[in-house]
Amino acid sequence: MNEKTIQRTEKILVVDDELCKRETLAELAGALGFTVNAFSDWISALLELRRTRYDLLICNLFLNGVSGIDILREVKALSPSTAVIIATSSASIENAIECIREGAYDYLVTPFTVGTLEVSINRSLEHRRLLKESQEKELYKKLATQDGLTKVNNYTFFRQFLGLELEKCLRYDYPVTLLMIDVDDLKSYNDNQGHMEGNRALKKIGEILKGFVRKADVAARYGGDEFAVIFSHTTKEKGAAVGERLRRLVQETDFKGERTLPGKNMTISIGVAACPEDAVSPEELISRADQALYEAKSKGKNDVSVYRQDAKNSAEGSS
Repeated sequence: MNEKTIQRTEKILVVDDELCKRETLAELAGALGFTVNAFSDWISALLELRRTRYDLLICNLFLNGVSGIDILREVKALSPSTAVIIATSSASIENAIECIREGAYDYLVTPFTVGTLEVSINRSLEHRRLLKESQEKELYKKLATQDGLTKVNNYTFFRQFLGLELEKCLRYDYPVTLLMIDVDDLKSYNDNQGHMEGNRALKKIGEILKGFVRKADVAARYGGDEFAVIFSHTTKEKGAAVGERLRRLVQETDFKGERTLPGKNMTISIGVAACPEDAVSPEELISRADQALYEAKSKGKNDVSVYRQDAKNSAEGSS
């Protein structure tokens, strides 16, 4: 290796059934400072990919009768983060387009120069690095805003989103409805089935919520056995109707051991309040929806209650 060659940490896997091309590719990649392994057939290369993580795969379009397109699909299923360069003597635009569409970063037609190969390798590895960084950032963002157990949004995200949404709702004059949701008799369920099963029940309810809400809406775990859903551009009446559908959906879903519950089914209670009809600040809106939730619980649970200003005034007058 040339003294000026910088040793690279990335690993490259070369797969080609043509001896001369395989040795040339491996030698050129090695001369650029990469750790290289070379194989003549796809079965051996596949076993190697399962054992060892590779940053880049350079392979022929056809290997002992195996299509490079099939190889690409298999690589992307087995090791999605591995970049792929197709190096072939088949100069077909159709093949090139199909390879790129299936996830190859580049399509090199032999013969090519050392400089061309070096540029292709460096660009594909840089693309892989940027893609990995983007995925990591997305993961960190998700971890910061997602509840670890139920995979819906967490309390912090819920409060931030609710504050911003109410500001917009007041500025642009559209309704926002909040549903506060409580899982009925979860303590009893935990006592009978164990906390692990209780966590599975919460996780299943989180999955129901994620599949139930629209993209513009936000479902979150408020804390413990309580969830919240923010429905934008939704009146209180419509929010209550949606809440009723959600209540029925949970009741009709099977949960392990739910027959031990007082009502023989896993159920939820829901309180509904809206901005600006009932409140104009996040704290007030949560409080109003909580009051409606308390009413739903006091009526026997498994119910949807809507916040009513006259009921609040009546309760205050009799106290």
